[in-house]
Amino acid sequence: LTAGGWAITGSAVASTGARQAGTWGARISGTASMEKSISTVGFNTITFSVSRRSSGMDAGEFLYLEWWNGTAWTVASTVNTTAWTTPSFTLPAAAANNAAFKVRFRTNANATNERGDIDNVTVRGTPNWSDENPVHQAGLPSPPIHRVIHLGAPGFRTGGACLFRR
Repeated sequence: LTAGGWAITGSAVASTGARQAGTWGARISGTASMEKSISTVGFNTITFSVSRRSSGMDAGEFLYLEWWNGTAWTVASTVNTTAWTTPSFTLPAAAANNAAFKVRFRTNANATNERGDIDNVTVRGTPNWSDENPVHQAGLPSPPIHRVIHLGAPGFRTGGACLFRR
């Protein structure tokens, strides 16, 4: 995971057992976290989605999905269920146009057999058009550009963050 730009504390690893789709997912065990910076400069209406589940968590233990606004972490969601879910969250305005934006997944479990699994991590934004976009300036419709985070470990779909036109 570190090869894909993820900062890791504790036990967070790429695992075939943590996948919801494809070959690999990420598994966070015990008390651990993984985070990744991704600038949202030039983008507004930031949405964040991830496939996630947990296993073996006790009452009060969770897989946390969080985002960094440049000053503090904000919890987008917590998970304490064994079924895969893939929610999408529209983040507050502080997530937009933010060079310091980060996403983090962490667990607060007290044993290494208690874990959270994540896969299909996506951060999307709508571009803030400027004079550098001649198609938009001509008044013609342009498809949105999105920034997508892939887990970025060997075996994952792609490494790092990428921009694509949809």
